[in-house]
Amino acid sequence: MPSTSRHHAGPVAAALVAAVALSASLTGCNHTSFSPTVRGPTVTYTGGAIAATNDAKVVVDGQEHRVDGQIACIALDGGETMISIGKEPIAVKITLTVNRESPRVRMVILQNLVGYTLFVMDPPQKGEASASKDGKRYTIGGTSWGLDTHNDDVKKPFRIQFTCP
Repeated sequence: MPSTSRHHAGPVAAALVAAVALSASLTGCNHTSFSPTVRGPTVTYTGGAIAATNDAKVVVDGQEHRVDGQIACIALDGGETMISIGKEPIAVKITLTVNRESPRVRMVILQNLVGYTLFVMDPPQKGEASASKDGKRYTIGGTSWGLDTHNDDVKKPFRIQFTCP
């Protein structure tokens, strides 16, 4: 008999899966012939949960930032986990590949925490990050990159700690 104690993310999961599918399909555009071709992977949602409380601690450039809203953690087939902390316009989005050794950071978006958006993408180009996991508790830290309000390149150190349900 299936367990009934599991919390499903519902609309949050659908939105995160759609965001991954969209970002993956955008990388498949064919720019040489000016006709977009969509070649996205099949994304299978295997389950997710929304935390009862938001215990996230987000520090950017030495300053702690409040991120109101829920923590949603969604496991995808293939070992990827997507995490959404908060609600727009101030939010944190994270994609990790989780294996036995340690999680690998695929993407971090620090949305409007410092007045503009900061990123980390894998493979690293202008930002880098690492992650550790202890049970359901994650710690992610590194250097993010973005364009400030004057369109100048900026790099900011960050650290995020949170618990997935």
